[in-house]
Amino acid sequence: MNFLTPLYIAGALAVALPIVFHLIRRTPRNRQPFSSLMFLTESPPRLTRRSRLSDILLLILRGLALVLLALAFARPYFYRKADMNLSASQGKRIAIMVDTSASMRRGDLWQQATQQVDRVLAEVTPADEVSLFLFGRTVHPAFTFDQWNQLDAAHRAAMLRARLAEAKPSWLSTNLGDALATVANQLAESRASEKYADLSRRQIVLVSDVQQGAHVEALQGHEWPENVLLDVRAVATKQTTNASLQLVKDDPNAPDTAAGKRLRVRVSNQPNSTSDQFAISWANDRGPLAAIELQKVYVAPGRSQVIKIDWPPADAHADRLILSGDDFDFDNTLYVARPPQAIARVAYIGADDGNDPKAMGYYLQSAVAGDSAERKTEFVQRRPDAITDADLIGARLVVVTAAPSKDRVAVIRNFLENSAGAVLWPITDPSAAAPLGRLMGVDSPQIEETSSGDYSLISRIDQDNPIFAAFSDSRFADFTKIHFWKHRRVRFGDGANSPRVIASFDNGDPFLFESTIGKGRLLIATAGWQPADSQLALSTKFVPLVNGMLQQPREDSVLAEAPFVVGDVLPARSTGVSPVSSVSGTGETPVLLDPDNQPVRANTPSFDRPGIYHLKTGNQQLSLAVNISPDESRTMPLTVADLEQWGAKVGEQAPPAVLEARQRQLKLFELENRQKMWRWLILAVLGLVAAETALAGRLARRGSNAPAGSLTEVTA
Repeated sequence: MNFLTPLYIAGALAVALPIVFHLIRRTPRNRQPFSSLMFLTESPPRLTRRSRLSDILLLILRGLALVLLALAFARPYFYRKADMNLSASQGKRIAIMVDTSASMRRGDLWQQATQQVDRVLAEVTPADEVSLFLFGRTVHPAFTFDQWNQLDAAHRAAMLRARLAEAKPSWLSTNLGDALATVANQLAESRASEKYADLSRRQIVLVSDVQQGAHVEALQGHEWPENVLLDVRAVATKQTTNASLQLVKDDPNAPDTAAGKRLRVRVSNQPNSTSDQFAISWANDRGPLAAIELQKVYVAPGRSQVIKIDWPPADAHADRLILSGDDFDFDNTLYVARPPQAIARVAYIGADDGNDPKAMGYYLQSAVAGDSAERKTEFVQRRPDAITDADLIGARLVVVTAAPSKDRVAVIRNFLENSAGAVLWPITDPSAAAPLGRLMGVDSPQIEETSSGDYSLISRIDQDNPIFAAFSDSRFADFTKIHFWKHRRVRFGDGANSPRVIASFDNGDPFLFESTIGKGRLLIATAGWQPADSQLALSTKFVPLVNGMLQQPREDSVLAEAPFVVGDVLPARSTGVSPVSSVSGTGETPVLLDPDNQPVRANTPSFDRPGIYHLKTGNQQLSLAVNISPDESRTMPLTVADLEQWGAKVGEQAPPAVLEARQRQLKLFELENRQKMWRWLILAVLGLVAAETALAGRLARRGSNAPAGSLTEVTA
């Protein structure tokens, strides 16, 4: 028999207490006072060396109860050699995590990473279990514990090295926090056969450059398992200078960017850099363009600077900026897709002559005339009875100044329901009530001429409406200098289709209504801009107002300007999962082409490397610029203390001798817990206590029944 806590056996020494109590003579409890002895000094019996023990059986019961109680606390168990076989549980479970993000492309970091894995495998014993995880933006197992156990001990390490040799650094960003949390949770889970194994023998070996942009803060919301330790095997380069390029979103109100002539980029220099002089050049797939002069820039370590760069000529076919002057070029290329020139088609439906300065068409055509780098405008004029569906294909704005017939109203409504364009209907006389009601699908509105002989002014506009985006600044939102000689008072019936007012006159009458019909918008003006109605066409507000109606967001321009990074997925609307009328203009499904002009064949196309991708639909092609994540350029390494601050339990496993002793102790705990002999000892103690209580009661009753005056024999 063995004991788990043998120190408690010392409690068996308490068995001497009953013997001492038996040898002590105490004063009898029953006293009989005598008048002749009341003035004498009390003299109790004295214990002598020749005092003898009494009630031997009671003494034995009490002593035996104390001995069994001490043995129960000592946790006894029967030892068998078969129960102490540690060969199946002496090994460790090691999860090797290798960083495959874009920052591992620097210098010889990947070679250092493979060498670190070789060092770990050299320390592995035959009883250990090893797995391999590769991580970047996500983590995935490359070699599992089950695959390790299925192989012979002689081939395990070689197979793991082969799986690592198949991998290489990607262009993805690093999400170290989520990767550590995922692997730590998997490693902490024990198999059923390891229920009582030494759960502290769990080790994560992290092989990474542990750079600041790795998003280790994701560990903050994760509770690190107590039985998992993190061993950081950091790799580093001798050179430290690294600068990067990022595109800065243009301010549409800036004069140099509004015309699309300049590009803004940010140059960032890392705090541990030893250089501060850099240069930027335009390039294409054949290399830098020698005809375009380099732009030099000074950026101190730990600082960044935004600079403006002129767009190169369109015939140069430049699609990237290259930064030079630092030690690493993995993040020195910034791919840029020149925004496509949008075609703004304006369809004018009216009976007037386009050259008549008294008609609205004359001023509208002048307002939209002229092309820019971002937009090319097409102006189409049709008579109300000649408008067709083909005339409205691709139109952004349809202006109706004369009431069309019933079938022509159906053409305009079909345009509103199936396109993202806008229809502007300036009411010039009450006869427009019936066709306008048919277009809106409601009862004809009430239209009447105002009887006021004075002019009206626009006093309120909805500055949150995109039409008035150019007037968001209070300096440009004043319309009170524009006189409206006459306007129409329009009243719609109550209902869900009633348009809302987005601009009003100073007398409270609405000037501009807005209503949504299908995918398009209907704008109803109660006054025209011709000189007979107002001064609007001659004011500085007219051109920005018309441009506000034309500046409807299109999916192709949104995609071209989106800051895509490697690992992003192309929006479903652009891949044909849902209708793509705004991209293609046809019913065809777009195809995503990679930088090598090869189709990306996937249900959810994603970007796996930086470069210029093309979204092709029929004869149309849209260029998309994809770059590496800016966080990958933050290459300054983190410290082990930083990982501990976010919750990781960093440390190495104890030496094998210590782990074996700990494993043996756990086995003993398991063995004692399975036998539970202390329960039987406690039951025996309770039985002895019951017997002792019964015997003591019996002896007490016998003493009380003794004849009066009898004396207890004491021998000397």
